[in-house]
Amino acid sequence: MLSYVLAGLGVVVLSFAPSVLGEPTTDTGRVLLQVVRPVVAGVLIVAALAVQVVVGITWRRDLLQPADPTPDAPADPPAPGSPQV
Repeated sequence: MLSYVLAGLGVVVLSFAPSVLGEPTTDTGRVLLQVVRPVVAGVLIVAALAVQVVVGITWRRDLLQPADPTPDAPADPPAPGSPQV
């Protein structure tokens, strides 16, 4: 879910029309916003990809772990001739 939110925010930031941020020729702050906008969008999209990678690695690691034995089953069978407890 987090990766979808990050990717969506990246797309929204990237899709801002230049007219929303103002005319870049009138103010140096607006020029900086025009430069930072794609960088922020890229960082958000890379963060979404990183979340997917972490989730995938965790899922695979958990998938490859052996199942726990049932707690009421004996760990080792009793040796022949030993008393049953």
